[in-house]
Amino acid sequence: MDHRTPPPITANHQPSEAPELPSAVTPSDILLARDLLGLGMSRRALYEVLRTGRLIRLRPGAGIDADLWRRLSPRERCIADHLAFALTRPAALSRPPVFSHDSALLLHGLSLVALPSRLHVAGSPRPHHHAPDVTTHEDPYAQAGAHVDRYGVDTVAPPVALVQSLLSLPFADGLVLADQALDRGLSRELGYELLARGGSRHRARAQAVLDAADAASESVLESQTRAELVRYGVPRPVLQLPVHTGRGWRGLDMAWEEERVALEVDGRAKYFDFGPTDAAIYQERKREVELMERGWLILRTDAARVLHQPGTTARMVARTLAQRRGRRRRD
Repeated sequence: MDHRTPPPITANHQPSEAPELPSAVTPSDILLARDLLGLGMSRRALYEVLRTGRLIRLRPGAGIDADLWRRLSPRERCIADHLAFALTRPAALSRPPVFSHDSALLLHGLSLVALPSRLHVAGSPRPHHHAPDVTTHEDPYAQAGAHVDRYGVDTVAPPVALVQSLLSLPFADGLVLADQALDRGLSRELGYELLARGGSRHRARAQAVLDAADAASESVLESQTRAELVRYGVPRPVLQLPVHTGRGWRGLDMAWEEERVALEVDGRAKYFDFGPTDAAIYQERKREVELMERGWLILRTDAARVLHQPGTTARMVARTLAQRRGRRRRD
């Protein structure tokens, strides 16, 4: 094969085979009071391990070993709380809880912009529960996606959870999830179909998220950057466009091929995951020079701009695209 033949680009993107985000916590790590008492532990001893901090209380009747708790990330602690709720099954619920919305997406291993501050439980009819951090929902999708077992507890299927979340989350947060869902093989058409079955509130925004979603997005920050570009009306870029240089093929984070403008989204992983930082930055700059020699203009943004200076990146790209088009017309 010709060594100059580029790898597939966005249009040919295949679902990722990468595993879901790993988690160090499992249902077996949740210690239930009824089980400990059944094994012969006295109530006094159970009270003592709670009092001394050797056992961390998660929910009434459920806890976790303190040493393990200290090793868990915030995401894993959130998963542990969901598992504790499911395994203790509060008496107010007539059947085991079925997690929905971003609770389900958390358990399915997607990266969320913000961890759920509340547990989301769905059913038909709507479950009744009065805990201050639990939100219950009527599930209009009960027939659309069979509930699947995850961590030994029930969740709605990922496409259903995605649509539920898109109807409640801001555009940028929704795009982060939709990009990941498409990467894992979700059909965009199925998303549209599920949206049509739900309520009309926020449906237009959710559909706009599905329209803008792209499986080729490689990070949460890239998705957030594209959300800003959409908000400011910047033309849609090609993601991970392969461009040949003297050092081989180079994928551009976002590219406007006609104008030969690229936007690189700099994150910690770009420089810290591939060897010594100074060497990685040096190699990145060399590739950038080679691209510029081929007529490309490379723009850069980072988390500080995207998250704390909204609009800055989009205005920079829009201004640059307009300048390049004007220069091409004059030439």
